Amino acid sequence: MIISHKHKFIFLHTPKTGGSSISASLIQTLGKEDKFIGGIKEAYEMDKLPILSYLWSIKSPIATKTIVKSLIQKNSPENILSNAGKAYYNSKNLNPHSGWKDIKDHVGSNIWDDYYTFTFERNPWDKLVSMYHWRGRNHDLKNYPFELFVDVCAEGINLFTGEVLPNLTDWDMYADKNNVKVDYIGKFENILQDFEKILDDCDLNLEGWLPHTKSNYRKKKSYKQYYNNHTRKVVEDLFHREINYFSYTF
Repeated sequence: MIISHKHKFIFLHTPKTGGSSISASLIQTLGKEDKFIGGIKEAYEMDKLPILSYLWSIKSPIATKTIVKSLIQKNSPENILSNAGKAYYNSKNLNPHSGWKDIKDHVGSNIWDDYYTFTFERNPWDKLVSMYHWRGRNHDLKNYPFELFVDVCAEGINLFTGEVLPNLTDWDMYADKNNVKVDYIGKFENILQDFEKILDDCDLNLEGWLPHTKSNYRKKKSYKQYYNNHTRKVVEDLFHREINYFSYTF
């Protein structure tokens, strides 16, 4: 999530749609009054994080307390910065994947209506395969069949941790029932071209710089190879709104 007062845009970071790469790209353009959470580690590792501006944007007792605690625990610099940001924004009822309503409540209707708002979406069948590899990155996936992962996700449970999941579909992050609430939705499948459009719309010049983050957890094979008729139908039912709106096909 990014709220840029400097450039008057708001980015809603939907999961597994290239959002960390987009955040890491945009972070380098932000001013000290801008708000952002997510992409911190990636931007830091690529030496693109404006650290002083970031610390200024989250200055608060809770961020300071989190930094001290992380230093005592000898966390890495990027984790210290990321943890401090999460603590600060959690206190504001925001998180890396906050939806339009929470962000609008935070900034107010005037800013929400005035700023350029955008997000990205992804073919749901492909997205769930990406999610499977990301959530299972610290596990032997041979012990966690993809079909079981899909079925458990449909019940709102993280197979690998047993935790209750937030809403699996991203539709409510950027829409209210059938009414899309953001100005532009890019597609992960066209991420470079759509990101260029966003840069043009925001009058930003990054020369299309877009790192590939979190992309080394998945084997390079078609998502279609993971599915059978049952799991294909489960995803179709879960993500029917995105599938209909974007005309996604298996």
